Amino acid sequence: MTCSSRGWPGFARLSRASGRLAGWMCTVVLCLGHVPGARADQSELEIVETFRHYPISAADAGALHAALSQQRPDELELAGSHALTEIALNSRLELEPREGGGCDWHGPRMVLEMRTSLPQWVDQSASPVWLQSRWNDVLRGLETHEEGHRRLAREQAIRLLEQIRALDRSEFEGLPCRDIERRIGSLKSRALSRLALRQHSYDERTKLGATQGAVLVLGHGQICPRSAMRARPGCDEQSPPGCTCPEQGRDLPGKSTPLPTLY
Repeated sequence: MTCSSRGWPGFARLSRASGRLAGWMCTVVLCLGHVPGARADQSELEIVETFRHYPISAADAGALHAALSQQRPDELELAGSHALTEIALNSRLELEPREGGGCDWHGPRMVLEMRTSLPQWVDQSASPVWLQSRWNDVLRGLETHEEGHRRLAREQAIRLLEQIRALDRSEFEGLPCRDIERRIGSLKSRALSRLALRQHSYDERTKLGATQGAVLVLGHGQICPRSAMRARPGCDEQSPPGCTCPEQGRDLPGKSTPLPTLY
């Protein structure tokens, strides 16, 4: 997770996308606006969710297994992940010192930015039906896992907004701007720390998405050359369940590859 806290006056930016990122992109913006019951000059929250798909190309099961590690964007390669959700909670607090002491303050205005990167198998339609089905299961598992990370971030941002709303502003009367900024900032820092703990616990509980289906299993314990495989509809070089190899075939361990994700 990229949990960015760059200070209240400015807005932090998500890390620059790798030049290898491609495919389609979709952005969803949810503006909660001013929370009911709050004055117009009080806090508001905007949630921006962006989805990117990076391409991988593979002709068969073995190539797909390799492509998942070899064709990832740089940031996912560094993280050792196949899916990634970057999160930034950025804020702006307007402060204006009063003559004679005290401070007028408005906000904060918060923007929760989340960018999720997922693999897209661009030549999937040319592969065996059984492999397409397994890949679709894996992709659903990755999507489910990353949605869990986004949900935790949304919940924490809304909770922080509610905490700020609940503040008794009369307690801030006469305080200098720096003290107000420090007190509001401490709420944000605690919220980000709690979010990090919840994200870590979520990854442990789901085994980085494995319990949600983000596991690619290729073969059933045997990989057979086409020339040695018993004829059966749907059989290919990478033997799916139900295909068998004759005795002269090569018995190799099946591949079970968890696809770790990074929040």
